[in-house]
Amino acid sequence: MPRILDNFPALYASLLPELFHEELPEEKRSTCANCAMCPSAEGTPPPTQVAFLPSTKCCTRHPMLPNYAIGALLSDDSPEMAEGRRRVEAMIAARVGVWPTGLRSSNRYWLLEQSMDRSAFGQTPSLRCPYFNADAGGSCSIWAYRPAVCATYFCKPVAGRRGQYLWELIREYMADAERELICYATGKLRPEYLPISMKQIASRSKLTARDLEGLPPTDAEYANAWGPWVGREQEYYKACYEAVRALTPEEFQQVFGHKEARRMAKLRQFHAFATYRELPESVRFNPATAVRPRPEGAVAVSGYDEHDALELSAELFAVLTEFTGEEPLAAVRERLREQGRPVPGDDLLHDLVVHQVLQPV
Repeated sequence: MPRILDNFPALYASLLPELFHEELPEEKRSTCANCAMCPSAEGTPPPTQVAFLPSTKCCTRHPMLPNYAIGALLSDDSPEMAEGRRRVEAMIAARVGVWPTGLRSSNRYWLLEQSMDRSAFGQTPSLRCPYFNADAGGSCSIWAYRPAVCATYFCKPVAGRRGQYLWELIREYMADAERELICYATGKLRPEYLPISMKQIASRSKLTARDLEGLPPTDAEYANAWGPWVGREQEYYKACYEAVRALTPEEFQQVFGHKEARRMAKLRQFHAFATYRELPESVRFNPATAVRPRPEGAVAVSGYDEHDALELSAELFAVLTEFTGEEPLAAVRERLREQGRPVPGDDLLHDLVVHQVLQPV
């Protein structure tokens, strides 16, 4: 099984604490290369209440790319990163959302994204991520350096709601780590920008005429932010990467330790919870389960999230109501076996429990 840290850029490998070296089941149900939330090649919709557009997948947001991650990408001369480098270099040249802390969306994009209803997620080409490579099957052109918000998003976690919550906690941890490392690198190279950054973030919802037209800041505003690094932005980002790469695990703890301690206990708890496989003694069918018909008589059931559903045969779905919680799970399975009806196996029962279709009693 992969380790938790295998989901993140390699630059974190020597910095992340011991828990991130623990194994976690591979997220096989969230398939980026062949998106599980998009209709199949034959046009069959996914077994969920909503579907994503193949032209966007889940990439309908513009993630903040940290300054040190940009430097790592620009320092990577591998052919696999060529398209990502090209896109980042073009964004730097355009100067829209280009700041010493990293690359972020324009204020106009940010305001639209903040106002977007969840039902529009994965269905809005106008908000497609600038790193989304439609010419390569919708792959991510900066995959090896993608930020935490992307690296921790799984539409269908194998551990169901348990896994979803664990990844949310990991996302919070890594987002905090990103912010601290961004500030660390900026403080090393352009400390004068940090107070300017706070003012910019606070005023993002106030769109200027230049924001509305998608134009970069004025030369004076840009020079005020970048100071002596104007025209040397790529060099600056690479220096940020070198500053972070030089950190030892002990120095990382000094940079981030005051926040890390608050996260680790909960992360350890939910890592154990998400990898726990023992079945409860008794379960009942969740009456709030969303049920939708599928081709050839199959049924899709989801107990906790409209983006995540399990597909069952009609025969297996029919026996779920036999689990009422009034008798042990083993007794229900034995009775079904005696009646010659389908008997859910351990793996299926585990999936139904973690997806909250069956609830422990």
